Amino acid sequence: MIRKKYITGLLVFSVFVGSFLPMFTQRAQALFGGGIVFDPIHNASTIFRTGLELANMVARALAQAILQRMIESTVDWANSGFEGNPAYVTDPDRFFTDIADDIAGEIIGGSDLGFLCLLALPEHHKAFPPAKLCKSW
Repeated sequence: MIRKKYITGLLVFSVFVGSFLPMFTQRAQALFGGGIVFDPIHNASTIFRTGLELANMVARALAQAILQRMIESTVDWANSGFEGNPAYVTDPDRFFTDIADDIAGEIIGGSDLGFLCLLALPEHHKAFPPAKLCKSW
């Protein structure tokens, strides 16, 4: 019985408070006399969500590339008769740097920034040779 009164009271309170909420919202401002609406809060939240989605995509691509390379390295090591160690064990810095270079090359080459591959010169960019970064160019 008390539970029903509590739930009923909560619902009445929610409806009552909810009916006044539109009174506190900000009004959107139309720019240039019509169709274009400027809402900075919505724009900021959209930019933030887009940034999170982009970071999520990059993190997934990086994780998939690392896993794929580790599998390839382990299979190569097994095919060689288990001589030595897999690449990610013997030289992890180079192993992960190569993966990062390949991911950066895929992002640059597959976007509107592909023209940067034409500007990359080996003598100026020893850390990022064009052959690694820009395979499609």
